[in-house]
Amino acid sequence: MGSAAFPPQHYPWVADTDYAPLEMRHEGRTLMVAVGSNASRAVLATKLADVGGVDIRPARVVVSGIAVGYSGHVSARGYIPAAPFASPGANTPLTAFWLDDDQLAALDRTEPNYHRLTVTTTSHPLRELLDDVDSAPLRSPMPVREFAIYASRHGVLTDRRSTPLPFSTQSAVLAHLAEALDDPSLAEPPATVCARLGDTDAGKDLTAGKDLTRRIQSRGQCRPDGLSRDTAPHHPDSTAHTPFGTHAEPDDEIR
Repeated sequence: MGSAAFPPQHYPWVADTDYAPLEMRHEGRTLMVAVGSNASRAVLATKLADVGGVDIRPARVVVSGIAVGYSGHVSARGYIPAAPFASPGANTPLTAFWLDDDQLAALDRTEPNYHRLTVTTTSHPLRELLDDVDSAPLRSPMPVREFAIYASRHGVLTDRRSTPLPFSTQSAVLAHLAEALDDPSLAEPPATVCARLGDTDAGKDLTAGKDLTRRIQSRGQCRPDGLSRDTAPHHPDSTAHTPFGTHAEPDDEIR
């Protein structure tokens, strides 16, 4: 994955985001690196409305050794969400922002399908991105020792060679799953598929989204993300066992 550009087809959540330089306000705060919709300023403002989220302005960073793929579950809104995975040699453009303890706790409550991991910059160096241009220079590594990132409790989707599937579009991932699971219904227009997968009013114990999550897991379409599982305290009371550790049911997710 490239280290400088933010192509909208791969990072659709960045379109509404007004970026700012990354302030070094690390005293008493946690540096959160966002993967997926948390990179959107609008999403953050909604999730953190009660704890001052409207004032958060994400900055652009490059993280080494981590790439973005898809979580092995269906989100509450019916789409296949993003998830990070370990990828030696990768330099991935992401967004980062500082959160105080109240903001961090509020964001945790919206992410029951993810572990909040603490990652050291020794293992995964982090630099601030100065521009969108591929050739733009990078600042020296940020003078922070660690950052937080949400990693999926369900593992990450893989291709036929058990390699993590790189993040692209919902059309691409649904087409991949349609072939891998021999399910032509997943090849329908993404808006139609996601609406069906996110339907919680079907009157069934097993919704289409939950069923697809279980098929992904049972058919071996995902694998562990390779990131350290030394997790920060996160939702200890609402978990269930899976081969990847613990997770909450996908329809508990707030996104």
